[in-house]
Amino acid sequence: AFNENFDFNEIYLYLSGIFVSGGIGYLVLRKIKACEPDFNLNDYHGHTYRHPKLALIFFLACLGVSGFPITPTFIGEDLIFSHIHEHQYVLAFFVSLSLIVDGLAVIRIYAKLFLGPHSESPKEMAFRSS
Repeated sequence: AFNENFDFNEIYLYLSGIFVSGGIGYLVLRKIKACEPDFNLNDYHGHTYRHPKLALIFFLACLGVSGFPITPTFIGEDLIFSHIHEHQYVLAFFVSLSLIVDGLAVIRIYAKLFLGPHSESPKEMAFRSS
């Protein structure tokens, strides 16, 4: 905001995608927490096995929060980059790095909750130590 004059509609555009996707993701997490007794981020839970539709909705919400091109967040990120000047390499580096780390963290949360073996799976599973 201190780098260049801009219109606050650009921030509203960016945050609209974040708030909508984040709210949808929060609702999905609340629904799964109501259905599943052991809900934490310590293990890979494999909730896709029992909740495939919620897994898809949460994945789309994760993409929305991380700025995938189907959301207004992507346009907001592009507008953020358009206000960085050509000689501001350090600012561009840190903004890019923060967006990359944000996307990796969100997808890792998805993987922790929805991917991996489910505890009630009828198929045999290898031990994690093997």
